[in-house]
Amino acid sequence: MAGYVCNAKCVYKPFALNSGNVRLGYSDSFPSERELLRALLHLILKEKVLTNTYVVYKLRQRFRIPKHASKKFSDKVRYLLKKLKRKRVIKTRKISAHLYEITLKDLNALIDLINKSDCPKHVNLVHGCLSPKFARASNIWLSVAKVYWKTSKITNEDIEEVLEAFEFYLEDINIKVLVFVDEDGYLHFKKYRTRFNDKSILVKQLKKLEEAFKVASSKYNSAVFLTLTIPPIFPLKLRLWILSFLLHRLKAFIRRREGKTKPHIKVVEPQASFNPHFHVVIFDLDFIMDKRELTRFLDNHLENFLLNLGDYYKKTINNRASSLAVEYLNKYGKKMFKRYRRYKRKHSSYEGPINYVSKVKREKNAFCFLSPPPEIKPLSKSVFDYVKKYIKKAINEVSKGEVTADVAFYWLMRVSFYSLSPSLRKKSPPKEPSGWIFVGSFYADEVEEWESNTVLG
Repeated sequence: MAGYVCNAKCVYKPFALNSGNVRLGYSDSFPSERELLRALLHLILKEKVLTNTYVVYKLRQRFRIPKHASKKFSDKVRYLLKKLKRKRVIKTRKISAHLYEITLKDLNALIDLINKSDCPKHVNLVHGCLSPKFARASNIWLSVAKVYWKTSKITNEDIEEVLEAFEFYLEDINIKVLVFVDEDGYLHFKKYRTRFNDKSILVKQLKKLEEAFKVASSKYNSAVFLTLTIPPIFPLKLRLWILSFLLHRLKAFIRRREGKTKPHIKVVEPQASFNPHFHVVIFDLDFIMDKRELTRFLDNHLENFLLNLGDYYKKTINNRASSLAVEYLNKYGKKMFKRYRRYKRKHSSYEGPINYVSKVKREKNAFCFLSPPPEIKPLSKSVFDYVKKYIKKAINEVSKGEVTADVAFYWLMRVSFYSLSPSLRKKSPPKEPSGWIFVGSFYADEVEEWESNTVLG
């Protein structure tokens, strides 16, 4: 199927053990302990219950061990089996003097050991957590996302590479169609539309944002506007995790103090260097705390997040993360913590994650800054006018067919232009399900030759 590739990451990758029907050449060189352990773990996972002699036989085949070295090889295998028994991964039952049965005891512990043996360095597992895990995704997007989600230093050459991939992606989807089949077996073809190649989708998103501000102006008289930002020293994906965590902690603090949740609108702004900002408007609020105090508050939470990265990852991002992933992410987070502390010592002017904060008041059904950001025009104090510029810029670029770093960032990181609290969304009746089943995306010239009853959409 053109356009989609399966990239689901398996928990383990079994070895293809030889069946023994084909005679293989033998090698005098022994595998390393790590290689031998990997093969042993995968064999136990595959078979669940087996004997020590069967294990040695299969591993001899796997590594082509000659007969004269079988005794030494058997001793190595027996040593590893004893280690696994001490770790309570397996249990054994004696059958005779030299024969015993091996049974898997702790599956989770076994999988953790497999992951550990598959990763020569713990950073590989960390990068796995920072990498995209979408079963259906464009292979063009995956090729750059896998690299740059975990990249800390983004150079101009890197941005050029992302722009080239983004342009190639747009060219690719513009010659594709989406194919559906209805309940009667008829095929339906739809244009491959995304927010990056269809202006109408962006216009709808801008309208929803405007409606959210209208809902807020009908309910509330005040708000607080703030910009969250962090130094460009972390991997791109980790930067988004940090900003989201800081916003979550801030909202939790306000909820405890005020006794209820305050609605908000968050707009994501990428800089030219791909470093993201969060512009946040929190409604029904006059004051959070002094800027310096707020900066220290969020800076403490940032450092705490880094020091306990693995624990927060499992708690807020992936509750199925293995204990090994948590352990390694905690180690990696401490490394990022030291990097952050070095940055603060080197840049004395850096105060913390708060870049800008201002009170907002409603004036004539519009929320306006009491102290506008430095870059805003003196005559334009509207908060909506300030935050909508990022979507309007994308609309202009899509209309002209231009490819810029701003829009490419949203594509690369798979983030929305904005998000808002449910209470600010305009309620509309749910749509009736069409009953269509998605078949896939295909190039237009491929489906032209299909001889079947079709309905063109």
